Amino acid sequence: MSGKRKTLWHDQRGFTVAELLIVLALLGVVLAIAYDLFFYAQTSFNRSLAEGRVIQDTRLALMTLENEIVQARKATEEFEAVRRVSETQLDVYCDVTGDAKPELIRYQLNGNTLTRSVASPTGDHYPYTYGTPANTTTVLSRVNNADVFQSVALIDDQDPDNHRVRVAIRLLVDDSVSPLQQPLEVTATYVSRSRAAAD
Repeated sequence: MSGKRKTLWHDQRGFTVAELLIVLALLGVVLAIAYDLFFYAQTSFNRSLAEGRVIQDTRLALMTLENEIVQARKATEEFEAVRRVSETQLDVYCDVTGDAKPELIRYQLNGNTLTRSVASPTGDHYPYTYGTPANTTTVLSRVNNADVFQSVALIDDQDPDNHRVRVAIRLLVDDSVSPLQQPLEVTATYVSRSRAAAD
């Protein structure tokens, strides 16, 4: 028995070159598959992270727009509570300061940045007049479409005292850190609640 054990432990045969090449080839295939899986997982993670940033930024911008459109009130004889000046500009008359006088809030697409600026009313009662909006802030960047404000329409154009409007918005937004394969498209429709003109 001890002689058999001795031959097992002291066998001087090694691996042949062919065996080593086969093992190295199999190891290479396994490592290539593992790298592809890791690269795919990393790419998917980065894409999900970028989409999450875009969704969060867009949601915050749309929440601001929604709050102001829903509270919009007719503030001038000439224009409704929400006015689409062009596909890149929307004027909303809404009280954002809490003084019961609606401010003029202008959303405008400048290049690929959606901005918000505010003008305070002059006068103490309806109809108000407004100067040029100032205090411009960025609402959303990396907007890739020029037709953001699709439409603004009266809900009931037969009733002269009903100033409710429906606003359709479409945004194509890309990520500012790592661009997406294609921009995220978001569409929204909001309706103002106020039927009456501002006081």
